[in-house]
Amino acid sequence: MDCTDSSKSKAQRIVKGDKEDDGEVLVNKGGGVASAIGGSTAAGESIPACIIFGGADSYLAEWTEGAPVSTRIDESTGRGYPTTFYVNKKGGMTPALCL
Repeated sequence: MDCTDSSKSKAQRIVKGDKEDDGEVLVNKGGGVASAIGGSTAAGESIPACIIFGGADSYLAEWTEGAPVSTRIDESTGRGYPTTFYVNKKGGMTPALCL
């Protein structure tokens, strides 16, 4: 699944917080039916990536292979937070996913 090409309506967006926040979040709505969200904190740690596939009720496991792991450490496991994957009709962020 190649979602790297964006159309005019599905362009990359960088979202920054207020002036005190040096972190950034990159959101890419690709030309396919998927969205990817990632970025870093002001401390330079990567935030866990979130990938949302669309157009079906499920996704193939091989689409998730090699997904990045955050440099931020989960104290309960001692490992970086993994990428999370979701699926919905349009492959986009919804209010339910923001919780």
